[in-house]
Amino acid sequence: MLQVVGLHGFKSFYGTKSVSFGSLTILAGANSSGKSSLMQPLLLMKQTLECPFDPGPLLLEGPNVRITSADQVLARQRTAGEDRVGVVVGLRGAPMYSALFKKAPRGFALFEQTLGNPRRPNDKGVALKEGVSLSVKSDEIQALSKLNNMVRAWSQISRTKKPTFGTVRDRCFIGLSVDIEGGDASNKPNVDIDIASFVAEALKSLIHIPGLRGNPERTYKTTAVGSSFPGTFDNYVASVIQSWQAKGAVELRQLNQNLAQVGLNPGVSATEELDTRVAIEVSRVAGVSAIDDRVSIADVGLGVSQVLPFLVALLVARPGQIVYVEQPELHLHPASQYRLAEVIQHAIVRGVQVIMETHSAILIRGVQTLVAQGRIESDQVVLNWFSRNEGGATRVDSKTLDKDGSVGSWPADFDEVSLAADTAYLDAVAEVHGQSLSEEQL
Repeated sequence: MLQVVGLHGFKSFYGTKSVSFGSLTILAGANSSGKSSLMQPLLLMKQTLECPFDPGPLLLEGPNVRITSADQVLARQRTAGEDRVGVVVGLRGAPMYSALFKKAPRGFALFEQTLGNPRRPNDKGVALKEGVSLSVKSDEIQALSKLNNMVRAWSQISRTKKPTFGTVRDRCFIGLSVDIEGGDASNKPNVDIDIASFVAEALKSLIHIPGLRGNPERTYKTTAVGSSFPGTFDNYVASVIQSWQAKGAVELRQLNQNLAQVGLNPGVSATEELDTRVAIEVSRVAGVSAIDDRVSIADVGLGVSQVLPFLVALLVARPGQIVYVEQPELHLHPASQYRLAEVIQHAIVRGVQVIMETHSAILIRGVQTLVAQGRIESDQVVLNWFSRNEGGATRVDSKTLDKDGSVGSWPADFDEVSLAADTAYLDAVAEVHGQSLSEEQL
């Protein structure tokens, strides 16, 4: 489970900032305050790992993030000559990982990678750079052996064979290669140790539902259905539903229940169109799942097609897997936004980690209500409120909810804006009736 993400020098993250995560992490705040920027470095690494060829340390333009120049992500306010981006990833039960990417003639180069002990925040960790040779007795290898069982085991097995460790770049990570002295070169083991595999696996398995999910289609491309979903998840929804339907999986029944729960059209079914396309149909009327009264998903309201990827992702995700959704409330009626909190709660109970970037005060209120009812543990929810100072730097205030669902000093943008809107309307109504009364009295 993701516990912390730190950034330095990325877009509006001018200095070094760390953000906390929980079972349910809410990213909220004004537009252009840095919410999407927090997750973009992780998505850049995800699309780099999933690319069918080696694009270098970071694939800037891909399915999850589209950037065409390193200058587009370097912080505007930085010291002269500073051309680096720092990323920190903290996963539960794993070493603290950090990487430093430096601007290169094309994109970024991986300058340094560090692994540290999360229980020792003042420990600078073990830093590695590409192309460095290390002996088994070097301080770096000795330190790594305390953090990584693979390195320790290999050191013990090979101690008498005088191994030499070399550092090699593998996409956006630095790993170790092992060279054994003596003996026939053809019999030397070819060993590469990926010391940051725990981060790579977490990022590759991350399910990403973007804020722009496209218009509903009459048919969708057929995709493979597995435990990971390269790219953005909206491409896989039709095939996942078709797979559930073919197996008679309980997830399809749960999906239809969740659609009905949020007040949308249930009765979802999938039909193969040749070998390359899948069509999705839903009930024509919300709340009714009659088999003989279904239409293409392209013929119902946009809300169904926009929330469907999120609902499917919550069910297909394994315990411990991360689901990151941008704007889950997209095209949903306020009542549906409020009820969506209950569907999210079911996923959290299963152990899925949900990260949502949202502008919906009523969806957040639904989460608060579930905490107050005891259906979500208060310490499972982390609210990260984003704002920017006068210089344009992002500020993040992280809060866990109290047992009654409250967060103490609630972000002004939500409640004060709502109160101001209600007050302005009531003042306008009072003025209209006051004018009418004066005219009648005259």
